[in-house]
Amino acid sequence: MNAVLKKENILICSLREIDTARPIVGIEHKKDILKFIRVPFPNDCAQDYRLYMPDTNLFVLYKQGRHGSNVYRWLVLGIVSCKTSFHARETESTFWALVLKSYPMRVVMATEDKNRYKTRTELGTCEKPTAARHRLEAFMDRVYIIKKYGNGHNMMADISKFHDVFETMQSRGYRSQNTQIFDEWHTPTHAGYCNKIKPFDDLISDIMLWKLERTQ
Repeated sequence: MNAVLKKENILICSLREIDTARPIVGIEHKKDILKFIRVPFPNDCAQDYRLYMPDTNLFVLYKQGRHGSNVYRWLVLGIVSCKTSFHARETESTFWALVLKSYPMRVVMATEDKNRYKTRTELGTCEKPTAARHRLEAFMDRVYIIKKYGNGHNMMADISKFHDVFETMQSRGYRSQNTQIFDEWHTPTHAGYCNKIKPFDDLISDIMLWKLERTQ
């Protein structure tokens, strides 16, 4: 995603990359990001609050400059929870999505829905949803399905294809172009898309819309 979004001053990175002060995220901003994202939970025995980091694999950060100066700050636009498959682990992600509802950012999930390559999707379909799909649709802002790379699929080739799509998207107000470059939508056991379940391609356009929402 960074290959596409870096020109928009948007960075996708892990907690570890922030915590180790990766050069693109200055150490003076690291503390602000980590302080903002930690959630206080009350501790009755100690009569105080303990800070916890939510279930997250990737942060979506936007480098916002201030007019007339070189001063800038990093805004947290969203959190992406990544799961190859679920096996009831979506409950932790949905718990944190609910806890973070009042925060000015989006909480989404990206998944291969790995079981669809074996027997059946763990998400079911719109017509026959599984309990996992019910929970994800109820509490996550969105869920994005991505293909399993390494099985004859080349991610760099797909990124190259998507560059043209992104340019079209820019000229059309970052609306989704209804592409499925990063997903295998034609597999017989695919979960199917709906308002909350989308192809991974849509995550790129959604991130741009998150940026516009935060900066208007």
